[in-house]
Amino acid sequence: MPYEKDLLVLFRDSKILFNPFHSNFFFSKDKFSESFNVIKTFKHNDKKILVGTYNSNKIAEGYSLIGLRELFPIINSDDFFILSKSFQIYNWSKQNKFCGACGQKTSEVNESEFSKFCENC
Repeated sequence: MPYEKDLLVLFRDSKILFNPFHSNFFFSKDKFSESFNVIKTFKHNDKKILVGTYNSNKIAEGYSLIGLRELFPIINSDDFFILSKSFQIYNWSKQNKFCGACGQKTSEVNESEFSKFCENC
């Protein structure tokens, strides 16, 4: 399936936003511009992958949330790699919001690194 250069993968409650009618889980940034926050980006081949959280309380019409394992039988290995890495980043960010030593909120070091730091420690 041909994709744009920048792809958005959205998560909510550890599930991927999915369009079952088009079997689509990669979106343009413009599609949900008001409904997501980007957690992190990474490169895969010539594509920039944006990993984000879907913030709307209501799932957009025609879309659903689906687990990564449920997608395994219907996607190719390249897409599965992108979704798996995206899920790892989403989970990492979700589980490391606070410092393990003092409990204060952590901050991103910069966009190119997968690390956080505590300003308090």
